[in-house]
Amino acid sequence: TSNTALGGSAGSTFEFDLGAVVNLQGAALWNQWGEASVKDYTILGSIDGISFSVLGGGTLADGPDIVSAGTAAWSAVATRYVLMRTTNYGYPNATRFNEIAFDVQSVQAVPEPGTLTLLGAGGITLLATLRRRRGHAQRP
Repeated sequence: TSNTALGGSAGSTFEFDLGAVVNLQGAALWNQWGEASVKDYTILGSIDGISFSVLGGGTLADGPDIVSAGTAAWSAVATRYVLMRTTNYGYPNATRFNEIAFDVQSVQAVPEPGTLTLLGAGGITLLATLRRRRGHAQRP
């Protein structure tokens, strides 16, 4: 989430890295007011940051003051990287909003490759040790 005014050019794409793969099921967007405020937005999600799919979106009203949050909801999708594509109310140099919050259902546990390798090597060593001990015990 962010609680400062974020902005870019007209028709901006904002990028977020959630830091881990999570089950994302929605977002809330607090808008600014005026020509630079977000009009339409589309939220896309990705696990790898390369292949994105549309999750949700909506249209926000341009209010006389900071307006309440616009929300979008969808079935939970495994996501780490989020893109938000926007249009505004006609300002050519920026699109701005105040805050965005993501609705995370749960964090997905992803084992590290090094941990799996270490576990496998330990298991193989244990089996080899047990096999050698059995071999010594059976000899006269």
